[in-house]
Amino acid sequence: GWIGLGFSDTNSMLYSDMVVGWVYDASMTAAIYDMYVGDKRGLPSVDSSLGGNDDVQLISGTQTTLSDGEVRTTLKWRRKLITGDTYDMDIMDRDIYLLYALGSADGRSGAYFSEHYEKGIVRMNLKTGTVNTTIEEWIEDPRTSLRSAHGSLMVVGWILFMTIGRFIASYGRKIPYWWHFHVGFQVAAMVSISIS
Repeated sequence: GWIGLGFSDTNSMLYSDMVVGWVYDASMTAAIYDMYVGDKRGLPSVDSSLGGNDDVQLISGTQTTLSDGEVRTTLKWRRKLITGDTYDMDIMDRDIYLLYALGSADGRSGAYFSEHYEKGIVRMNLKTGTVNTTIEEWIEDPRTSLRSAHGSLMVVGWILFMTIGRFIASYGRKIPYWWHFHVGFQVAAMVSISIS
């Protein structure tokens, strides 16, 4: 699987500097990418594709299977504290948010990888090593829940209400007040679609 480590001024993945890597299961070779999350959907992009630099240098990558079947992936890498790259966060003597995420499958070439199955956040000073013990929550982009609501309402409106309304108009004419049921489902569909 893949490992992601992010550096941010806020407890959000959006606008964070990230390092994402993995060890390929088949070849046991490591891949690592210097990335930035500037996409409103929360998708990281390789810095060099945005006009930045690849400032992360892979030192080594290993993957071992423990006796309990758990797979442990270790990536060692280095990067300057201050890179001068617009898409990298300067590591200075101050608290920053350190975000981490884990994915279940190895990435593919070009820095494509699956969604994370685990994530977390800690606030710390990387120069001194001190950790802020305040429990932090990872803030998701509020648009994510709006997109889910939009999709759900569209499915309910088009697939459920419209289909039932059409079915009643086609096959339910022997039901008393079929016209009222038909119109009711069509109106419910339009309300659901309009709200979405």
